[in-house]
Amino acid sequence: MVLAAAGQFCASASLAQNGKTVSKLIFQAANAGAKSLFLPEASDYIAGSPAETIALAEPVTSSPFIREIQETLRGLPADKKLEVSVGVHEPTENRDRVKNTLLWLNSNGEITERYQKIHLFDVDIK
Repeated sequence: MVLAAAGQFCASASLAQNGKTVSKLIFQAANAGAKSLFLPEASDYIAGSPAETIALAEPVTSSPFIREIQETLRGLPADKKLEVSVGVHEPTENRDRVKNTLLWLNSNGEITERYQKIHLFDVDIK
C-alpha cells in the first residue's frame, strides 16, 4: 500500500514564509513514509486584496515559493523521496489577472504536470 499525505496550512501573503511552511510539511510527509503530498489551492499566498493578488503573482520559473519546494524535494534522502501536488497563482501575460494553476512536482523537483482551472463564467460556450 502506498501512503499519500494531505498538507493543510493557512497561507499568508509571504511567498517565502509559505515556502518554508510547505518545506516542513514535505519533511513531515516524507518522514511518515508518504510517497505523495497534496497541498491546497493557493498555497503560494493569500493576499489581502485583488490588487495585491495580482502584484504577488510570479511565473513558476521565478517563484521563490516553487524554488523552495524544488530545493526541499531535491534534498530529501533517497529513501524519503516523494512527489507534490500544489495549487499556485500565475500571472496572465498582461498581468491584469491571475491564473489558478495546479502543479505536480516529481521527487526531483521538476514540474511534470500543470492544470489551469477554467471558470465557466469566463468561457463563451457556443
